[in-house]
Amino acid sequence: MRILGIILLTMVAGLSARADEDRLPTLTAGDTIYTNVQVLLVTPTDIYFSADNGIGNVKLTNLDSTLQAKFAPYAAKASEVDQKQTAANTAYERTVAAQEALAPPPETGPDSTKPPINSASTNAPLAKTLLDKKGPDLVVEKWLSASPNMAGKFVMVEFWSPANMPCLNFIPTLNHYAEEFADKMVIVGIADEPEDNVRKVVDPNIGYYSAFDSQKRMEADLDVKVVPYVLLMDPQGIVRWEGNPMKDGNSFSDSVITGILNKYNTAAQ
Repeated sequence: MRILGIILLTMVAGLSARADEDRLPTLTAGDTIYTNVQVLLVTPTDIYFSADNGIGNVKLTNLDSTLQAKFAPYAAKASEVDQKQTAANTAYERTVAAQEALAPPPETGPDSTKPPINSASTNAPLAKTLLDKKGPDLVVEKWLSASPNMAGKFVMVEFWSPANMPCLNFIPTLNHYAEEFADKMVIVGIADEPEDNVRKVVDPNIGYYSAFDSQKRMEADLDVKVVPYVLLMDPQGIVRWEGNPMKDGNSFSDSVITGILNKYNTAAQ
């Protein structure tokens, strides 16, 4: 896993180096004007930057046509990096699964029948299944954002770790979901590390509700073995999707979320 992380960090570093050449006196996104802008990273959908008022990100589609054209080559390069990251993650999972299949289980000891933590095996369950059952109540140690109003809305809960590269890679996607489905769905990220570790994650910026629980109480109750791990619950708290959204074969996407929201939206009537 450490080797994979180094590979992915190298890819992102290469992309950031190109974007780092760009400084803008101002950047206008909608009605907001940012000054003294240093571009940090450009993805296929967003631009991340520092400015006089801190670090932020905006959608490329919110920029004027000139800036959209300027950053189009970076966005194309980011798309290539995303594809390589996805391929690397898939290759890593398959390698681990193959190694586990060949390795005999321990004959004695407390872990003789217990799957390894963060196992990528496609055969082992990733957590206790709650599909089509009542989901858990939220338990957090502290909110790092405002606490969400979840009344009448779908709720996506993501368990994650600041030290986990796939979790960091998934943040821009969650930012996209938070904006795309803001009128129907609340997204809550619950980190499993202390507050200081979570607050160090500033790039990419977390644009959805955020909390931490270093005691991992919900993770323990659900027996979560792999992060990121997602539960998507309807307005009545019934789990309609569960799993690792980045795991090969799970097919978690805008269309999947839209289908769930449309199918179970009657629960909010």
